[in-house]
Amino acid sequence: MINANKSLTQSEYELFYSYNELLNFIEEDLHYLIQSIESMEYTEGERVMDDLVDAFIQIDTTHSGMFHLAGDDEYLQNQILLFDQIIEELKPFTLNKDDAFLFQIFIKEELSVLFLQWKREVQAYLMPYILQ
Repeated sequence: MINANKSLTQSEYELFYSYNELLNFIEEDLHYLIQSIESMEYTEGERVMDDLVDAFIQIDTTHSGMFHLAGDDEYLQNQILLFDQIIEELKPFTLNKDDAFLFQIFIKEELSVLFLQWKREVQAYLMPYILQ
């Protein structure tokens, strides 16, 4: 288990800090998308969604380093693996964005809810390391 009393190396701290910032960026992006999806042009909505997918990919890529850093910390490893469920929920909409109404409902009622619940758990766990 990662010990919050243990000092992190500079690279470990930077990984945790950047990861935390990326989670915050995604929350802001989701909020923006939900607030403006009805009024923005399709091309703007597509750009925001593409940014969101790119950020999710960055998180997924970062997870290999996070998983390694977690060592035998099963809680952090499980949180990392739970993100895969969020990615699975997103996949159908990255392939077919034609139904704007269903997409809006999905973002608002499913993806944002799943992501924010997961984000709160991960950040609660990481904050003692970031605030050292």
